[in-house]
Order: sequence, then structure tokens, then C-alpha cells
Amino acid sequence: MSTTRSSRPTVPPTVRLARGRHTGAGRADAALRHTLRWLKAGQDIDDFLELPATDTDPDLVFEARTRVGAAVTVRARLRLAPGTDAGRDWILVAEAEEPWDPSWPSPAAMFWPADPAPDAEWNTDPVTGVRPGAVNPLPEDDKAVRRLLRDCARDAWHIHVVVHEAMTPDEHGRLPLTRWLPAGLRDRVVEHRAAPQQSRVANWALREFGVEVPRGVRRCCRAVRLPRVRGRRLRRARGVSGRHGAR
Repeated sequence: MSTTRSSRPTVPPTVRLARGRHTGAGRADAALRHTLRWLKAGQDIDDFLELPATDTDPDLVFEARTRVGAAVTVRARLRLAPGTDAGRDWILVAEAEEPWDPSWPSPAAMFWPADPAPDAEWNTDPVTGVRPGAVNPLPEDDKAVRRLLRDCARDAWHIHVVVHEAMTPDEHGRLPLTRWLPAGLRDRVVEHRAAPQQSRVANWALREFGVEVPRGVRRCCRAVRLPRVRGRRLRRARGVSGRHGAR
């Protein structure tokens, strides 16, 4: 199946796609090999294979096979691009013998550690720089908030949710809300946290998408899903917001 790093193609219900960037100081390929050996030893995957890079294709290719649910076989392939100053991008295609069930583990867990920590080296979106499955605080600068949400609205790979904290959270409140989602959805949802004082800024930035964080009960978190838009629609939205005097 052909995939690109800039767009998410339409896929059948048996297929899951994922992408990310390894930004750590260590070697991404070495981390993959170590994790794959560890997963096979623990019987989390049945087997894996590495296909070396060639003169015509510099990407490293790793394949893995596992079983999920009621012994449903899943085969996955991960392509690791050559390194840049920003890190090493990877893209994953997984196909199951049956339509994908959200309760199944993320296919990324066939290659990378499951339930990544907020600072996991491999779990960064290449375009926006945010981390799926982690709490991503909104920038302090108002215009930076708008730029970030505009970039995220073009992201066809993830579901972006803006969460407003009605009050400064305690230790439990600083945990990502995505932990309540089924395992297969956690790496697809990006949680953007607006601090208590950022309510007006968040809604100002969201206005051009036709949504806002709803008003809620005091001391409760409130959230809204960021609509996904194409570039042309976003340009029209900018023009409308400008005519209405948005900053």
C-alpha cells in the first residue's frame, strides 16, 4: 500500500496507519531492534523481520506479525526514514484479517514500547511537534496558539481535542484524558491543554473553525474536538474571521 508522509490516504477497515518521528539522541534503528527482540521474547509479537536499505530506497523497513482479539492475525510494516536534524520519521501500515477493533492494541506497539511516556523519544508528530497520548499545553503566546491549531486542523492523521482546565489541576488532573480511551485510539488522539486563564484565547483561536470550548460546571474540564479542514477551506475561514475583526 502506497503512503506518503504528508497525507493520510483512504484505507479499508482492516488497515490502520500511523506515523511519528523519533527525536531522541539515541539511534532510532537500534531502539527498534531492541524493542522488537524484547517483544518477541515476551511473546507480544510472533515474529519480526528487518529489510535493509538499498541504493534506490534509503529507508529501513521492519515487519512484524502478532495476534489480537480472538487470534486475529495482524501484519505490520514500519518504514524508518534517514535521519535529519529534526529526527527520523517513521510511517506504519498494519493490516488485520478482520476489520480493525478499537479495543485492540495500537499497531505502533508492535514496534515501539506500549503506553508511551509523555517524553517518549519516538512519539512525536512530524508536522506539529505534538505528542499523541500525552498532555500538550497550549503555547503562552496568543498568535502561537492560533498557528498551532491551524496546523493541527490540517492534520489528517490524528484527532485533535482542545481541553480547558477550569482550575489548576492536581497531580491526577495533569494526567492525559486519553488514558480513558480504548488502547487502539490512544495514539490517534492529541490532547491540547488550555490553562485556566487561556479560556478566551482558546476560543478566539477556535472561532475560525466554527467551534468553541463549551461552558461547563466550575472545576470541571471542558473539551471540544478540532474540526479537520483542508487548506482551501482554512484560507476561506481566515478571510471570514478577518472581516469580523478577529486579531
